[in-house]
Amino acid sequence: ILKVIGPISLPEYKTTVTADNLAEVARSDRSQFFPGSQQKRNFLSALFVQIKIRFMNASTSQQKEIINQLITGLETKDVQLYSNDQQIENIAIQNNLAGSWVPQQNTFFLGLIESNVGINKVNRDVQRKVEMHIIDPTNLEVTTHFQNANETLDYINYQRVFVLPTTNVQRLQVGAQVMTTWNEELISLANGQQLKQIGFLVPVASKSATTATVALHDPLLTQGGIQLMKQSGVSAIPYLIQFPTQVKNILLDQDSIISP
Repeated sequence: ILKVIGPISLPEYKTTVTADNLAEVARSDRSQFFPGSQQKRNFLSALFVQIKIRFMNASTSQQKEIINQLITGLETKDVQLYSNDQQIENIAIQNNLAGSWVPQQNTFFLGLIESNVGINKVNRDVQRKVEMHIIDPTNLEVTTHFQNANETLDYINYQRVFVLPTTNVQRLQVGAQVMTTWNEELISLANGQQLKQIGFLVPVASKSATTATVALHDPLLTQGGIQLMKQSGVSAIPYLIQFPTQVKNILLDQDSIISP
Protein backbone atom coordinates (compact mmCIF):
# COMPACT_ATOMS: atom_id res chain seq x y z
CA ILE A 1 0.00 0.00 0.00
CA LEU A 2 2.84 2.39 0.85
CA LYS A 3 4.34 1.71 -2.58
CA VAL A 4 1.12 3.00 -4.12
CA ILE A 5 0.34 6.01 -1.92
CA GLY A 6 3.90 7.08 -1.17
CA PRO A 7 5.81 7.92 2.03
CA ILE A 8 3.88 9.00 5.12
CA SER A 9 5.29 11.55 7.55
CA LEU A 10 4.68 11.04 11.27
CA PRO A 11 6.00 14.25 12.89
CA GLU A 12 5.10 13.08 16.41
CA TYR A 13 7.53 10.20 15.92
CA LYS A 14 10.05 12.30 13.99
CA THR A 15 10.08 9.88 11.09
CA THR A 16 8.82 9.27 7.58
CA VAL A 17 7.54 5.78 6.84
CA THR A 18 8.16 4.27 3.40
CA ALA A 19 7.61 0.86 1.84
CA ASP A 20 11.32 0.17 2.29
CA ASN A 21 11.84 1.22 5.91
CA LEU A 22 8.56 0.16 7.54
CA ALA A 23 9.99 -2.97 9.20
CA GLU A 24 13.02 -1.12 10.58
CA VAL A 25 11.01 1.86 11.81
CA ALA A 26 8.42 -0.36 13.49
CA ARG A 27 11.11 -2.12 15.55
CA SER A 28 13.63 0.72 16.00
CA ASP A 29 12.89 1.20 19.72
CA ARG A 30 12.25 -2.41 20.67
CA SER A 31 14.97 -2.26 23.38
CA GLN A 32 12.76 0.22 25.21
CA PHE A 33 9.69 -2.03 25.17
CA PHE A 34 8.44 -3.50 28.41
CA PRO A 35 5.46 -5.71 29.34
CA GLY A 36 2.27 -3.71 28.87
CA SER A 37 3.95 -1.07 26.71
CA GLN A 38 1.64 0.61 24.18
CA GLN A 39 4.50 2.15 22.20
CA LYS A 40 4.34 -0.03 19.08
CA ARG A 41 0.52 -0.17 19.19
CA ASN A 42 0.35 3.64 19.28
CA PHE A 43 2.87 3.96 16.43
CA LEU A 44 0.96 1.54 14.20
CA SER A 45 -2.36 3.20 15.07
CA ALA A 46 -0.99 6.62 14.08
CA LEU A 47 0.34 5.17 10.84
CA PHE A 48 -2.97 3.45 10.06
CA VAL A 49 -4.90 6.70 10.54
CA GLN A 50 -2.63 8.46 8.05
CA ILE A 51 -2.93 5.57 5.57
CA LYS A 52 -6.74 5.83 5.71
CA ILE A 53 -6.59 9.60 5.14
CA ARG A 54 -4.17 9.15 2.23
CA PHE A 55 -6.36 6.39 0.74
CA MET A 56 -9.48 8.60 0.84
CA ASN A 57 -7.58 11.32 -1.03
CA ALA A 58 -5.89 8.97 -3.50
CA SER A 59 -6.76 8.90 -7.18
CA THR A 60 -9.28 6.38 -8.48
CA SER A 61 -6.51 4.35 -10.13
CA GLN A 62 -4.53 4.26 -6.88
CA GLN A 63 -7.57 3.15 -4.91
CA LYS A 64 -8.27 0.39 -7.43
CA GLU A 65 -4.67 -0.81 -7.22
CA ILE A 66 -4.81 -0.97 -3.41
CA ILE A 67 -8.15 -2.82 -3.50
CA ASN A 68 -6.70 -5.32 -5.97
CA GLN A 69 -3.72 -5.85 -3.65
CA LEU A 70 -6.09 -6.48 -0.73
CA ILE A 71 -8.06 -9.01 -2.80
CA THR A 72 -4.82 -10.80 -3.68
CA GLY A 73 -3.88 -10.71 0.00
CA LEU A 74 -7.17 -12.38 0.91
CA GLU A 75 -6.57 -15.11 -1.67
CA THR A 76 -3.07 -15.81 -0.34
CA LYS A 77 -4.15 -15.53 3.34
CA ASP A 78 -1.81 -12.56 3.90
CA VAL A 79 -4.94 -10.55 4.73
CA GLN A 80 -7.50 -12.14 7.05
CA LEU A 81 -10.91 -11.02 8.28
CA TYR A 82 -12.33 -11.16 11.80
CA SER A 83 -15.55 -9.83 13.30
CA ASN A 84 -17.05 -9.84 16.79
CA ASP A 85 -20.38 -10.35 15.03
CA GLN A 86 -20.61 -14.15 14.75
CA GLN A 87 -22.78 -14.03 11.61
CA ILE A 88 -20.18 -11.93 9.80
CA GLU A 89 -17.39 -14.11 11.17
CA ASN A 90 -19.18 -17.22 9.86
CA ILE A 91 -19.31 -15.67 6.39
CA ALA A 92 -15.54 -15.07 6.53
CA ILE A 93 -14.94 -18.66 7.68
CA GLN A 94 -17.18 -20.16 4.99
CA ASN A 95 -15.35 -18.21 2.30
CA ASN A 96 -11.89 -19.15 3.62
CA LEU A 97 -11.12 -15.53 4.56
CA ALA A 98 -10.60 -15.99 8.30
CA GLY A 99 -7.37 -17.97 8.20
CA SER A 100 -9.01 -20.96 9.87
CA TRP A 101 -7.88 -24.53 9.27
CA VAL A 102 -10.39 -27.27 8.42
CA PRO A 103 -8.73 -30.68 7.93
CA GLN A 104 -10.56 -32.74 5.30
CA GLN A 105 -11.62 -36.33 5.90
CA ASN A 106 -9.43 -39.16 4.56
CA THR A 107 -6.80 -36.63 3.49
CA PHE A 108 -3.19 -36.30 4.63
CA PHE A 109 -2.79 -32.91 6.35
CA LEU A 110 0.40 -30.85 6.42
CA GLY A 111 0.98 -27.31 7.67
CA LEU A 112 4.53 -25.92 7.91
CA ILE A 113 4.66 -22.85 10.13
CA GLU A 114 7.76 -20.79 10.93
CA SER A 115 8.38 -18.42 13.84
CA ASN A 116 11.35 -16.06 13.81
CA VAL A 117 12.40 -16.33 17.45
CA GLY A 118 15.49 -14.23 16.68
CA ILE A 119 13.08 -11.26 16.43
CA ASN A 120 15.24 -9.54 13.80
CA LYS A 121 13.03 -9.44 10.69
CA VAL A 122 15.63 -11.47 8.78
CA ASN A 123 12.89 -13.87 7.64
CA ARG A 124 12.26 -11.38 4.81
CA ASP A 125 15.61 -12.47 3.36
CA VAL A 126 14.95 -16.22 3.58
CA GLN A 127 14.04 -18.30 0.54
CA ARG A 128 12.37 -21.69 0.92
CA LYS A 129 11.44 -24.74 -1.10
CA VAL A 130 9.87 -28.00 0.02
CA GLU A 131 10.33 -31.54 -1.26
CA MET A 132 7.85 -34.26 -0.31
CA HIS A 133 8.85 -37.84 -1.09
CA ILE A 134 6.10 -40.43 -0.70
CA ILE A 135 8.08 -43.59 -0.09
CA ASP A 136 5.24 -46.11 0.21
CA PRO A 137 1.50 -46.09 1.08
CA THR A 138 2.11 -45.06 4.70
CA ASN A 139 5.49 -43.27 4.79
CA LEU A 140 6.85 -40.01 3.43
CA GLU A 141 9.67 -37.53 3.99
CA VAL A 142 9.21 -33.77 4.02
CA THR A 143 12.38 -31.70 3.47
CA THR A 144 12.38 -27.92 3.68
CA HIS A 145 15.34 -26.06 2.18
CA PHE A 146 16.17 -22.69 3.76
CA GLN A 147 18.49 -20.12 2.16
CA ASN A 148 19.35 -17.03 4.26
CA ALA A 149 20.55 -14.22 1.98
CA ASN A 150 21.08 -11.71 4.80
CA GLU A 151 24.65 -10.47 4.95
CA THR A 152 25.01 -10.30 8.74
CA LEU A 153 21.98 -11.71 10.59
CA ASP A 154 21.20 -15.33 11.42
CA TYR A 155 17.68 -16.72 11.05
CA ILE A 156 16.57 -18.59 14.17
CA ASN A 157 13.42 -20.40 13.16
CA TYR A 158 11.19 -22.34 15.51
CA GLN A 159 9.70 -24.68 12.95
CA ARG A 160 6.32 -26.27 13.58
CA VAL A 161 4.91 -29.15 11.57
CA PHE A 162 1.14 -29.63 11.90
CA VAL A 163 -0.26 -33.04 11.02
CA LEU A 164 -3.23 -35.22 11.96
CA PRO A 165 -3.13 -37.05 15.31
CA THR A 166 -2.71 -40.32 13.35
CA THR A 167 0.63 -39.11 11.95
CA ASN A 168 3.83 -40.11 13.77
CA VAL A 169 7.42 -38.88 13.47
CA GLN A 170 9.88 -41.59 12.44
CA ARG A 171 12.96 -39.37 12.07
CA LEU A 172 13.83 -35.69 12.32
CA GLN A 173 17.02 -34.12 10.97
CA VAL A 174 18.23 -30.51 10.85
CA GLY A 175 21.23 -30.07 8.57
CA ALA A 176 23.57 -32.97 9.34
CA GLN A 177 22.24 -33.44 12.88
CA VAL A 178 19.70 -36.18 13.56
CA MET A 179 17.46 -34.89 16.35
CA THR A 180 16.68 -37.16 19.29
CA THR A 181 14.16 -34.84 20.95
CA TRP A 182 11.53 -32.38 19.80
CA ASN A 183 8.35 -30.82 21.13
CA GLU A 184 5.13 -32.65 20.37
CA GLU A 185 1.58 -31.99 21.55
CA LEU A 186 -2.05 -32.16 20.47
CA ILE A 187 -3.86 -28.87 19.90
CA SER A 188 -7.54 -28.16 19.30
CA LEU A 189 -8.75 -25.98 16.44
CA ALA A 190 -11.65 -23.57 16.75
CA ASN A 191 -13.99 -26.14 15.18
CA GLY A 192 -13.02 -28.77 17.76
CA GLN A 193 -10.81 -30.86 15.46
CA GLN A 194 -7.39 -31.83 16.76
CA LEU A 195 -3.95 -31.62 15.15
CA LYS A 196 -0.55 -32.79 16.28
CA GLN A 197 2.05 -30.02 16.58
CA ILE A 198 5.72 -30.97 16.17
CA GLY A 199 8.19 -28.19 17.04
CA PHE A 200 11.99 -27.80 16.80
CA LEU A 201 14.64 -25.15 16.14
CA VAL A 202 16.16 -24.60 12.69
CA PRO A 203 19.02 -22.06 12.81
CA VAL A 204 20.19 -20.71 9.45
CA ALA A 205 23.37 -18.66 9.58
CA SER A 206 23.75 -15.50 7.49
CA LYS A 207 24.66 -16.09 3.84
CA SER A 208 24.17 -19.85 4.21
CA ALA A 209 21.63 -22.63 3.76
CA THR A 210 20.31 -25.61 5.69
CA THR A 211 17.58 -28.22 5.50
CA ALA A 212 15.03 -29.72 7.87
CA THR A 213 13.73 -33.23 7.15
CA VAL A 214 10.83 -34.93 8.90
CA ALA A 215 10.06 -38.58 8.14
CA LEU A 216 6.40 -39.30 8.85
CA HIS A 217 4.19 -42.38 9.06
CA ASP A 218 0.43 -42.16 8.51
CA PRO A 219 -2.02 -44.90 7.46
CA LEU A 220 -4.19 -42.22 5.79
CA LEU A 221 -1.41 -41.17 3.43
CA THR A 222 -2.77 -42.80 0.27
CA GLN A 223 -6.49 -42.85 1.10
CA GLY A 224 -7.03 -39.41 -0.40
CA GLY A 225 -5.14 -36.32 -1.46
CA ILE A 226 -2.60 -34.19 0.40
CA GLN A 227 -3.95 -31.06 2.08
CA LEU A 228 -1.25 -28.36 2.18
CA MET A 229 -1.73 -25.23 4.29
CA LYS A 230 -0.03 -21.98 3.26
CA GLN A 231 1.43 -19.87 6.06
CA SER A 232 0.05 -16.35 6.17
CA GLY A 233 2.66 -13.66 5.60
CA VAL A 234 5.13 -15.98 3.86
CA SER A 235 5.70 -15.70 0.13
CA ALA A 236 4.57 -18.53 -2.13
CA ILE A 237 6.79 -21.61 -1.68
CA PRO A 238 7.64 -24.09 -4.47
CA TYR A 239 6.75 -27.69 -3.61
CA LEU A 240 8.07 -30.77 -5.38
CA ILE A 241 5.88 -33.78 -4.56
CA GLN A 242 7.20 -37.20 -5.54
CA PHE A 243 4.38 -39.72 -5.74
CA PRO A 244 5.24 -43.38 -6.43
CA THR A 245 4.31 -43.04 -10.11
CA GLN A 246 4.64 -39.32 -10.85
CA VAL A 247 6.14 -36.01 -9.76
CA LYS A 248 4.17 -32.80 -9.27
CA ASN A 249 5.55 -29.27 -8.99
CA ILE A 250 3.33 -26.59 -7.49
CA LEU A 251 3.75 -23.07 -6.14
CA LEU A 252 1.92 -22.99 -2.81
CA ASP A 253 0.35 -19.52 -2.73
CA GLN A 254 -2.88 -20.61 -1.02
CA ASP A 255 -4.29 -23.62 0.82
CA SER A 256 -4.43 -26.53 -1.63
CA ILE A 257 -5.41 -30.19 -1.90
CA ILE A 258 -3.11 -32.16 -4.19
CA SER A 259 -4.34 -35.42 -5.69
CA PRO A 260 -1.91 -38.18 -6.71
